[in-house]
Amino acid sequence: MNNSRIIVLGSPQGARGGAVAEGKFVHLRWRGADQLLFAPFERHRFHNQLVAEFAAEQGIAHHWSGAEQLAVNDTGLQLRGGGLYRVYPQEQLLELWGRSLVYGRFQPGEVRALLAAAEHPWAAYDLSMD
Repeated sequence: MNNSRIIVLGSPQGARGGAVAEGKFVHLRWRGADQLLFAPFERHRFHNQLVAEFAAEQGIAHHWSGAEQLAVNDTGLQLRGGGLYRVYPQEQLLELWGRSLVYGRFQPGEVRALLAAAEHPWAAYDLSMD
């Protein structure tokens, strides 16, 4: 999985000053590349909002059906699951747990491999998964 990326949407507090940050994450695959999208709770309350922001930034056609249902018009986008995260920058620890109500639980083995292969500071952190 050499073309994986970690994308942190916004500026979580943990990215500044060593403060602990927490939020939601989604694992998706688009055009053969795996992406792990992270966003703090103050930026997005729901997993589909992370996907909508990614789709908008990448020019992927999508729309909302009502206030909560996201429809993505790209069959090349695969949603692989999601969960919650907490990052401790000073301890260099990343905790992942839970599941997305819309996309299901993330696959721990896949996510572990993606993190190890990504070019991002969190890739070197210790990883805890429940």
